[in-house]
Amino acid sequence: MAEILSGIILAGGLSSRMGSCKARLPWEGTDLVRHQVRKLQALGITDILLSGFSDPVEGTRFVADVYPRLGPMGGIHAGLLAARQEQCLVTAVDTPLVPPDALSGLVRYHLDSGNDITVLSHNGHLEPLMGVYHRRVAPIAEALLRERNTAVRRLFDRVAFAPFPYTGDEQLLCDCNTRQDYDQACAIRRSRP
Repeated sequence: MAEILSGIILAGGLSSRMGSCKARLPWEGTDLVRHQVRKLQALGITDILLSGFSDPVEGTRFVADVYPRLGPMGGIHAGLLAARQEQCLVTAVDTPLVPPDALSGLVRYHLDSGNDITVLSHNGHLEPLMGVYHRRVAPIAEALLRERNTAVRRLFDRVAFAPFPYTGDEQLLCDCNTRQDYDQACAIRRSRP
């Protein structure tokens, strides 16, 4: 499975609500970006691209946005263009608690479906930054970026798309947008074996 996947970690953004670079926040003896890299490596993914974070991280390649400062869509687009594999598992740097088995289930579901995009969903809520994207989506993303139509969800109406139902603990899907979010994620992590 992993040999046909690239990984894209979205680590850009201004981190304005956090007040510091989210990718560098401490997590389990390392930082968030390296934690996410290790998670993808544990799934067997060897082609890992970092979008929006240019510091050297072993086992990754930095990819600059073709259309800078246009948010996650710009990072997904640039990652799809640079990926060595046709299918790309996309994840955000600030979602450290997402279980690896949820990601592997998402990948299996996507590969079985033949869709262009599959994203994790829970209680009717879509997580566009936690999904598998086929490289053939890149030209459609580019067209939207040129129009400054940058919401990732805009892609879902233009390609074969499906949600993957996540049935695990929803606390594990939390993201770290603010210091309070980060502290809460740390507390959740400490409370689990």
